[in-house]
Amino acid sequence: MSDLEICVRIAKIEDVFRKIVDEVDRQSERCSRQLQTGAISYFKAQSFEDIYNPIINDALCFELMVKYAIKVAPRIGNTTATWTGGDIEASGDKHTNKAICLAIIEAFKS
Repeated sequence: MSDLEICVRIAKIEDVFRKIVDEVDRQSERCSRQLQTGAISYFKAQSFEDIYNPIINDALCFELMVKYAIKVAPRIGNTTATWTGGDIEASGDKHTNKAICLAIIEAFKS
């Protein structure tokens, strides 16, 4: 699963997906208007991952870890995160935040 897929799945679990997509659209429209009028010559609109990314945003990931009661067990070369609401376990490739997000996704698979 790509980082973008993880971010989107977590945003949907958190019920903020639509809000983030709307913000990306707003920024793209604003950028397009400014480029057309010559107000700016270059602008990189933010992507979904720029706005909402618990893999790189430690504060956001910590909030999710606490909210969903995720236990983390770092190991050499790997990290295991476990959802305490069940026997859900996920490993992240040397990235604690990714393991936490994957554990949340596994816990909310439908």
